[in-house]
Amino acid sequence: MNHDPIIKILIMKQFQLTINEELAGLLRSAAELNSLLNSYVQEHFKGLDYQDWQEYPAKQFGEMQNTTLGIISDLSDIIGYNIAQQAHAELNKEVKV
Repeated sequence: MNHDPIIKILIMKQFQLTINEELAGLLRSAAELNSLLNSYVQEHFKGLDYQDWQEYPAKQFGEMQNTTLGIISDLSDIIGYNIAQQAHAELNKEVKV
């Protein structure tokens, strides 16, 4: 049985990655909408209990807040995927050379 230590070497390559500006704009817009919804809710729905949040219009505002968070999460995933694809492509270029 071989007990030699395994040495892993991490080689850092630097290359430029770009963020899709259209996606970044969508993310900024979604974050702004979420911020506006949060501000509105804090101002107009203070002190509501659980039952009050089940009534119109508080329930709809809560659903909108959840929806914007979902949009922010999905856009972030897409942007991250796009960046990972760029990095993967750059690393594949390095391997072929």
